[in-house]
Amino acid sequence: MTCVASHAIACYARRMSDALLSKIEAFMAQQNIGEYRFGMLAARNGRLVERLRRGGRVWPETEQCVLAFIAKHQLSPARFEPASRRLPSSLVELGADK
Repeated sequence: MTCVASHAIACYARRMSDALLSKIEAFMAQQNIGEYRFGMLAARNGRLVERLRRGGRVWPETEQCVLAFIAKHQLSPARFEPASRRLPSSLVELGADK
């Protein structure tokens, strides 16, 4: 592979990573979820967003998992609140959430 061809592949991969990062950031803003938590939920990788922001790339399989996670949760209301804001299920059953 020539230098020109490898550069073209790298540029294409960077554009794909940028597009994925844009989708991730929009989803995180909509759902009010942090980057570490998003990465853990979507791809079992808490540093996913950090690495994409620094110019890293992801495997196609990882990208598919992330996009599937976003599609599954895109239209649901924000529900990824911090654990400190959630009541234990025992309190919810007692009606403490009302």
